[in-house]
Amino acid sequence: MVRFTAVLMAGITAALRAGGVSGLFQAWQTYAMLVAGPIGFFLLQTALRAGRLVAAQPGLVLTNPLVALGWDLLVFGEHVRGRPWIIADLAAAGALACCTVLLAGSPLLRDEDLARQPA
Repeated sequence: MVRFTAVLMAGITAALRAGGVSGLFQAWQTYAMLVAGPIGFFLLQTALRAGRLVAAQPGLVLTNPLVALGWDLLVFGEHVRGRPWIIADLAAAGALACCTVLLAGSPLLRDEDLARQPA
């Protein structure tokens, strides 16, 4: 959702520069932002209230790059580089996923008393 609102803000800024204040109100991105902003905030707060942060944060961390890639490819028509770059991207995505899972399972994120844990 962060990437989506960033895309809308880029469109709003471009409309403001091109047409001034009247251009701002003529751009569809302004009205989409008025809807998407509160919805995104509500979804984020719902995810954070669903449980502990350790339950919600891994999903947010892992989906943000995927959503950004989807927006770049589908909305902006970006092109993906060739084979060596795809392999590097997949390796980076795998490392991100592994590190997120390892961090989510860290004993430092549990509610246990740290004094009772062995050093």
